[in-house]
Amino acid sequence: MKAVFSYLVVFVFFGLVASNTLAGDAVKLGMSAPFSGPTKHLGQATREGAQAYFNKYNATPEGKQTPIELITYDDGYEPHNTYKNTLKLIQENKVFALFNYVGTPTSKAILPLVKRYNIPYLFPYTGAEFLRWPVVDQVYNFRGSYYQEAETLVNYFVKKHRIKKAGLFIQSDAFGIEASRGYVKALNRKWITNTFQVRYRRNSEDIAHAIEQMKTQKPDVIF
Repeated sequence: MKAVFSYLVVFVFFGLVASNTLAGDAVKLGMSAPFSGPTKHLGQATREGAQAYFNKYNATPEGKQTPIELITYDDGYEPHNTYKNTLKLIQENKVFALFNYVGTPTSKAILPLVKRYNIPYLFPYTGAEFLRWPVVDQVYNFRGSYYQEAETLVNYFVKKHRIKKAGLFIQSDAFGIEASRGYVKALNRKWITNTFQVRYRRNSEDIAHAIEQMKTQKPDVIF
């Protein structure tokens, strides 16, 4: 099933490309992601993986005819940088689509641009519900949603470990809000209302106070 879905994603992607480009033109994809800062490993890994596949494709006869060019900018996982990078990709680089962005707060910041410029937003690395419902025609999700992930994790710990009290260690931004909603919904469906949340600041390694708060609550599990 996973292989079939992967092929479907590739089919959709190249279907979009074929309908919007001429033979000989490079297909420009724009990516804004954290290539510096505490979250840089996510941005670097997603870029390297994508570029490795595009290099392989560009070496084929089809790729030589219509190559894929990946244009990337560093946003440091800060939404205001993502917004500026996205405007540059759309207005100056004239990209065909925005591709493989990393992050929920960064995706939230540029969603108005996606709608305004009617540009495809392909496979962002986030499970945010606002990219799934209400449906945004320009957004093509690949990974599961935070709600699906939370449901799976909560079901496991309730069934296997019979948890009664849960703690949420949450990033203090749009990512944290989206993730916490998913967990609260999943926990409530299992009649677990004894929950608490501890928050930490995005792009900060100063989490000592949050950890001490968590310790005083003595949860059965920390999500």
